Amino acid sequence: MFNPLPRLYHWYRRLHPRHRRAAVLAAASEQFRHSAWEWPIDRRNDWILSHLRQTLVNAASGSTFYRRRLADAGVDPAAIGFEEFGQLPALTREEVAEHSAEILLADPDDPQVRRDSTGGSSGRPTTIWKGIEERAWGEGGIDFFMRRHRMPPGARQALLWGHHLDTRESDSWRARLHALASNATWLEAFRLSPELLMAHHDCLNRLRPDYIVAYAGALAELAAVVERSGIPPVYPQVALVTGAEKVHRHERELIERVFGVPLLERYGSRDVGLMAFQTDPDASLGFEVDWPNLLIEPETSDPESPILVTKLHADAFPMIRYRVGDLARFAADAKPGHPSFRLLEILGRELEMIQIGPDSWLSGTNFPHMFKDFPVADFQVYQGADAAVEVRVVPTDRSAWTEEVTSRFDGGMRAVLGGTPHTLLFVGEIPRTAANKRRPVISELARRRQ
Repeated sequence: MFNPLPRLYHWYRRLHPRHRRAAVLAAASEQFRHSAWEWPIDRRNDWILSHLRQTLVNAASGSTFYRRRLADAGVDPAAIGFEEFGQLPALTREEVAEHSAEILLADPDDPQVRRDSTGGSSGRPTTIWKGIEERAWGEGGIDFFMRRHRMPPGARQALLWGHHLDTRESDSWRARLHALASNATWLEAFRLSPELLMAHHDCLNRLRPDYIVAYAGALAELAAVVERSGIPPVYPQVALVTGAEKVHRHERELIERVFGVPLLERYGSRDVGLMAFQTDPDASLGFEVDWPNLLIEPETSDPESPILVTKLHADAFPMIRYRVGDLARFAADAKPGHPSFRLLEILGRELEMIQIGPDSWLSGTNFPHMFKDFPVADFQVYQGADAAVEVRVVPTDRSAWTEEVTSRFDGGMRAVLGGTPHTLLFVGEIPRTAANKRRPVISELARRRQ
């Protein structure tokens, strides 16, 4: 059934004095992406450098924190180059929390400035503020990505999500009106069960949304239930979009097999916004960076490096060389200070490392690759302060874990952990974080090391 509300809402935002500037700027930023996306690298770099310099000038003039930081580094923000920029210290979450008042450029009580915070999945939440320009450029980036894949604003969408917008808290008239205006249906993603997932499946078969936006883990659970039910999905019509969590390869295979449409990953966070997105997962699982909005760079010259982000349109709360807490695999020519336009792979949280010796650490990305060959529905690898590892497994079929399979699994764990002791524990479910995210690998030693 045709829904006229998205178009009416679009014009309402264009005409209303309070929303006009953001709506017009968001549309202009989306149009800029369409025209500039295929620019040569040199032209992109020149554009980014110009905006980076202006960002630094604004930060130095309006923020005592950045004025001090740039002065200590002895740099001229109006004339800085990428090499010199790469020598500035990274901004940490702890610094954001401790110096937020010194970083803030705008009046936090200004109604056009919005306070936001992360879900705290990697520790304590990070609080930031966003002005009109930053919000508009972020909105334009999401619309650009979605429109490229035949998912324009107003297309029928379903959200299998679990965040502060949990369905239990979306019953106000304002939230309901916004859902109607965006042509969206929200589905519970916090307390999933086979019965609830089948109810979701029935609902989605009736709605037939054009696309679904979902947590990767929740979508994989839905796919597994749907496949077992024998009732084929007639949704979505266009694509599946995941965010907030990394999609493991075995989950991608399951999801695309069940739903028969492309699965596209968006990479972002609440404190930074959309950072990168997949455009052609059939050809490559790499991510294109939203370079008109953010300068993304590796912190080190290693192929696998922590991600640093600089906002180019932060009109309220500048974040310069901000360590978001994730690791990525960068291109061979990537280097600190210089923009990266593509991420070969998002590896996960920096904390997802297991200590396997006095100075040796094992990336958490090893475990999904290993576990995909075993009857594992979900898992968590936990390392306590004594260095011992507990492997918590939700089995797809407990009877499939024969003595032979268990022995083979144990041998694989010994191969990757070396001499680090480990135990295997079968559990009914893996607890999620307060933001309903998975923490597949946790090490108390890694946390202490940070």
